Amino acid sequence: MTAKGGDAFRLVGVADRHTWVVLTDPPQHADQILIVSFTSFTPGIGMDDACVVETSEYSILANRSCIYYEDIKELSLK
Repeated sequence: MTAKGGDAFRLVGVADRHTWVVLTDPPQHADQILIVSFTSFTPGIGMDDACVVETSEYSILANRSCIYYEDIKELSLK
């Protein structure tokens, strides 16, 4: 199975407990795949209320979250 834009996943076997989401389309951009993580939404610490993601939108999320764009990762299928 190939990942596609919008897919959410968790890394297995590492300490990172975040949920990640694929922003780009890996089959079309195999050398530049962009992913970002969700982080728990905490009002009042500089998080944008417009970026809140509810658990009903992504069942993989355990609580109300927002996307943490500051920690964007670039990957390659190579």
